[in-house]
Amino acid sequence: MIRRTLLLLASLETTIGLLFYLTILVIAGTLLQSAKGLDFAQETVFHSWFLPWPIPLPGMILTGVFLAVNLLLALFIRLSLRSRHTGVIMIHTGLLLMLGGGFIARYSVQESFITLAAGETTDRSGLDSKSSRPSQLLPFSVKLLRFQVHHYPGSQMAREYESLVEITSAKGKTQALIRMNRPLRVQGYTLYQNSYGHNQTGKTVSTLSLVKNPGRVFFYLASFLLVLGIVVHFLIVFGKKRSPAEAA
Repeated sequence: MIRRTLLLLASLETTIGLLFYLTILVIAGTLLQSAKGLDFAQETVFHSWFLPWPIPLPGMILTGVFLAVNLLLALFIRLSLRSRHTGVIMIHTGLLLMLGGGFIARYSVQESFITLAAGETTDRSGLDSKSSRPSQLLPFSVKLLRFQVHHYPGSQMAREYESLVEITSAKGKTQALIRMNRPLRVQGYTLYQNSYGHNQTGKTVSTLSLVKNPGRVFFYLASFLLVLGIVVHFLIVFGKKRSPAEAA
C-alpha cells in the first residue's frame, strides 16, 4: 500500500496534473491582478497556501510543495542514474531549483512601493502600497512620464495598465515601459506594475513594486538546466531512433 502511494506520488501523471493546475492558478492570478491589482492577486493566489474560496483548494505555495515532493520522489524512485535519463534528471533538478528559488523569494524578498502621478519624481520607496511614507533611499530616481489603462472591449474592466518611466542614475537617464507582466530591472531591483488609483487631488496615480530578490540566481540556474535538459533528452531520443538506420 505504501509503495503504491509512493509510486502514485512519483508518477509522471501526477507531475503533469500538478503542472496543469499550476497553469490554471497562474491564469487566475493574472486575471485577478488585472481586475484588483498585484497585492490582491499575491494574497489570494500567488502567496497563499489555500485559495480563500468556499472549497479550500490548494494555493500556489501548497501546490509547489506537492510538486517538489513529486519531483524528489521521481528522482529517487522512478528515475535511475542511467545515461538515457540524464536529460530528464536535469529537467527535474531544474524544476526543483525553480521551486526552491520561489520559496526563498517568498520568505526573504525585500519589497517596497512607490506611488506617482504623471510628472512626479522620487528616489525613495515606502513600506506598503497604501502609504507614501519614505523608508528607503534608492540608488536611482523614478519619474512617471505617462500612465495608461487598457480596458476589455465594451467593459470598464482593466485588461492591462502600464507606466512609462524615466530612470535617472549615475549611468545617466533612460526611459522604459513597465507593464503588468513586463517588469523593469534596474541595479538589482525589479520594478513591477502593481496597481493604480487616484490621489487626494483626483489625479490618476500609478503604484510600482520594487523588489530585491536574493533567490533570483536560482531561477537563472533553473532555466539553464531546464533548457539544457530538454536539449540533452532530445539528443538521446533522436540518437536512439537513428542508431538502427545507421547500423543498417
